Amino acid sequence: MVINSLRRLVVVDDEHKVIGIVTQTDIIKNLSIDSFVSFKKAEQIMNRKIFAVGENDTLAKAISLMSDNRISCVLVLKGNKPAGIIAERDITRAIAEDAILNNIENIMGSPVVTANKDINLYEAVKLMDEKSTRSLTIVDYNGEAIGIITKSDIIKNLRADYIAILKNMLKEKSKALVESELKYRTLVEQALEGIMIVRDGLIQFVNPTLLKILNYYEKEMVGKDILRFFYPESRELFSENLKKIIACNSIESPLELRMVSKNEEGIYMDILLTHIRFEDKPAALVTLRDITERKKTEAELQRLIITDDLTGLFNQRYFYDVITKEIERAKRHNRAFVHAVS
Repeated sequence: MVINSLRRLVVVDDEHKVIGIVTQTDIIKNLSIDSFVSFKKAEQIMNRKIFAVGENDTLAKAISLMSDNRISCVLVLKGNKPAGIIAERDITRAIAEDAILNNIENIMGSPVVTANKDINLYEAVKLMDEKSTRSLTIVDYNGEAIGIITKSDIIKNLRADYIAILKNMLKEKSKALVESELKYRTLVEQALEGIMIVRDGLIQFVNPTLLKILNYYEKEMVGKDILRFFYPESRELFSENLKKIIACNSIESPLELRMVSKNEEGIYMDILLTHIRFEDKPAALVTLRDITERKKTEAELQRLIITDDLTGLFNQRYFYDVITKEIERAKRHNRAFVHAVS
């Protein structure tokens, strides 16, 4: 569901006959709620840094905020209270309707869906589904915005708990049980994210999800040097962080790096590294999420910011960005700045 942005799946039997439908709500209801979302409040995981614009600001400002901060929406405030929201679909609609020069007030989605900071994550997901939205604006008792929570935030929270389960499983089980459970546990085999175990720089285990993303067979990855599956420009950063995590040092996580599939396609991955012991030796549990589509969206937003929609030529913002960089480069090299005009 996460990978394909779906809210429901049709369930079939071994003969491919339809036997039912499962939704996000069904899954959440049947999770071990006390271990996952029920007792956690939105305030605990919400993004407290609010990226917002005013009602009279331009859409270009909203697009710039979204691109610069890699976010999918910005809040529209009237005073400190939420008046609406600008999401990617609002931008797409404005472009289609040739309304990109209009003020935010005429483009924003309204009313914005708000929730009190004390709402738990389970109820937050239910509210999102009821209102057909992927985000909630969290407000205090005065109705003023104090943060934003999205379904992605909740998934990341589940992901952290999920990794903790894997770590505990690896810690508590004997070697034979670990190998058995890692290969056959539904938790790993049916995981929505790619999972690897890396020890001494070699892949010890890889789950079916990652094999499908990269289009490899298990025998083509297990036992191989992990770095061969990364683009050259990503290898050094991954290697540095892998060494740190094996030594139990802290690292900046998650990492955004590019891997290469069997058909030589570039796949952007969101990567988390966690220290574990595998077969009684230090190793790294690596979870990977395909973010290629998100990177394409970010690139398109960036293109919209620096080009003129009508002509396709670079705009004034791009000119000032480039000229600033060139001036700084001239200062660094202590040379005169020369600009030729043709």
